[in-house]
Order: sequence, then C-alpha cells, then structure tokens
Amino acid sequence: MNRVLLPEVVLETRVIAVLRGLNPDRVDTVTHILQEAGIGALEITMDSPEAARSIERLAHSAVS
Repeated sequence: MNRVLLPEVVLETRVIAVLRGLNPDRVDTVTHILQEAGIGALEITMDSPEAARSIERLAHSAVS
C-alpha cells in the first residue's frame, strides 16, 4: 500500500483552503488573512482567472 505523506501544517490544522475564482491581484491579501487565521495550506484551482499568475505570485511571496 502506498501512503501519501501530508505536510505537517495539514496534519496540525486538518484544513486546506481552496481558492477558486480568485483574482491574481487579491492573492497576497487573501493568503495573508488565511495565514493570520492559522491556515497555512492552500490550493489555487486552475479554473481560476489567470491561475498560473496567482500561483507564481504566491510562490514569489513565499520565497521573499
């Protein structure tokens, strides 16, 4: 049996925020609010407007 290892943040909070339809210009604000609320795992759905741009912005803000 193959088991998927979940990130520690998911095991701790048992929550993954799913961001669907989020405008890329709001990614920074929304993710900041989620982090302040203790939610550290999220998914940006690919059917969101300019999803790749949102993911790129999120990745760059995580590195900074």
